[in-house]
Amino acid sequence: MLKFIRRNASATWVKVLFGLLAAVFIYWGIGAGLRGTSRYNAVAKVNGKPITEKDLERAEENVRQFYRTLYGEQFRPELLQGVDIRGQALDRLIRTELMYQEAQRLGLEATDDEVRDFIAKMDTFRPEGRFDREFYLRVLRANRLTPAEFEESVRRDILVNKLQGIVLAGVQVSEDDLRQRFRYEKEQVRVAFVEFDAAKLANEVELAPGEAEKYFEDHKEEFREPERVRVEYIAYPVEKFLARAEVSDADIQAYYEKHEEEYRLPERVHARHILFRVDPKATSEQKESVRKRAAEVLEKARQGEDFAQLAQKYSEDPGSGPQGGDLGFFPRGQMVPAFEAVAFSLPPGTVSDLVETNFGFHIIKVEAKEEARTQPLEEVRDSIREKLQKEKARQLAQDQAGKDRSRAANGESLAEIARSSGLELKAPAPFAEHDAVEGLGSNHPLSRAAFQTQAGEVGPVVSTSEGFVVFKVSERIPSAIPPFAAVQAKVQQQARLEKARERARQMAEALLEEAKKSSLRSAAQAKGLEVDETSPFTREGGFVPRIGDSEEIKQAAFGLTKDAALAGRVFQVGDSFVVIELVERTEPSEEEFAQQKEQLAQQVTGQRRAHVLEEFANYLQSKAKIDLHPVQLAAAGGRGRR
Repeated sequence: MLKFIRRNASATWVKVLFGLLAAVFIYWGIGAGLRGTSRYNAVAKVNGKPITEKDLERAEENVRQFYRTLYGEQFRPELLQGVDIRGQALDRLIRTELMYQEAQRLGLEATDDEVRDFIAKMDTFRPEGRFDREFYLRVLRANRLTPAEFEESVRRDILVNKLQGIVLAGVQVSEDDLRQRFRYEKEQVRVAFVEFDAAKLANEVELAPGEAEKYFEDHKEEFREPERVRVEYIAYPVEKFLARAEVSDADIQAYYEKHEEEYRLPERVHARHILFRVDPKATSEQKESVRKRAAEVLEKARQGEDFAQLAQKYSEDPGSGPQGGDLGFFPRGQMVPAFEAVAFSLPPGTVSDLVETNFGFHIIKVEAKEEARTQPLEEVRDSIREKLQKEKARQLAQDQAGKDRSRAANGESLAEIARSSGLELKAPAPFAEHDAVEGLGSNHPLSRAAFQTQAGEVGPVVSTSEGFVVFKVSERIPSAIPPFAAVQAKVQQQARLEKARERARQMAEALLEEAKKSSLRSAAQAKGLEVDETSPFTREGGFVPRIGDSEEIKQAAFGLTKDAALAGRVFQVGDSFVVIELVERTEPSEEEFAQQKEQLAQQVTGQRRAHVLEEFANYLQSKAKIDLHPVQLAAAGGRGRR
């Protein structure tokens, strides 16, 4: 480890975004510290130390909570679709365990006094600005933690913090580094430009006799039509079979008994809140001002004023404020931890002290609580009946489709089968593999199945979310280049556009040559052309105001100077050709630098610290023996999705 620290102590090249890693080790500590290997299978081992299913479940919930906090009021569950929650959770658990083991190897310690001091300074347990032991114990009970479990997790976090301190001791950023970074990020340019749009010129282009035909001969492949198929099909929508799907009381009882776990409801709280926002960049004085304002409203609530009216008047939460601060019922895991801890610890009808989160200060009133319970059969009977009816209707539709497919495979026409089954035969226009199918829409499974079926054959029964489809391929139409007459209008349009592009390029290059003798404005004026200007822009992104997306133009613009203001080449942006010239280059002032220096220093230092921590974690991981247990991982994942 000492070699690694010496090698990275003076790193000044780091430009990796900070964020998650800066707080990740403390954030993940609870999961790693609450281990019960006798009760839970290990999903992985790090140098022989187990990471259990319970560790992983807690860590997965921490990842979800991280994203909820990250997105704030814009969070929606669908935002996590495609996110490898379990993979992220396991990776962080492994890295935290490696950090902890390294801290132990170096002989680092966390005393009882350090643990007590750490907990006493946590905002979560300081409802009135000082540590409240009774509140601390109440919050732990509400989160199903014992003091010993929580304090052991804190002890681990302290050790990891100490190790981080050693690793990051040499990470520094100089004022010159900051000034250079600030200038690079904040410098702006504004350019003048003349644009030649080929699409506009195309209407003026005349094609000589035979020119369109020649273009077609030279670009035949551009007009090739893909292979297509012609099919006829019968759809078996589930809804048409609902009336025939019978569900008995015995069916409902049996389903309920087999799936009783699905009807277990978690503990929920119905709460209102009043939010007083605090800007993340607020000074301590500004933050204290918000706290005082919140405290005044808290006093009004405690004196019995209507909480909903207070929320409508004072809350800065645009979502719930107009509704009297009403958040409705919510289970654990939907709110930020500090808010959740207080909400679940308060009895109904009571108002909290000020609760601080990353959004600001909250006043919470708990309206009601629902204990975890299992819904009785009578409460869910109708929903079970509907579910079973749809399942039986789907089975009936599948059975009917299977029988009819067999009839078609034995030579009976789909038209006769449709008549006898009371269904409709459809024959859409021929379609390519990725075309929409008439009557069925885009990306339909029928399209893929049809292209795997030979002409004259009955394909397999196609399953969809709406039901089933039986189809027959009537004809396969090979890919072919159509005759010129069939695509003449399209060919002429493309031929004109190509000539217009070449004309636009030549006009731009001619203007550039004239501009080199004087300036862009003078050359454009002499040709009667309009010169436009962008608004000032920075290096960030690829968009250039009034021109469009062009990394090339942006890069070239920042390479221009007062003495060499004209760009030496023409730029193509879509069907347009552009000539640019520097108008103004604006560097940030020393005053601006002084105002933002502290914030920039935190940002740059954070990025460098994040990179060093990442490199150090990779270093530990490369030396470690890490065993993953796929079966247990899959089992844990299945439980986590229930």
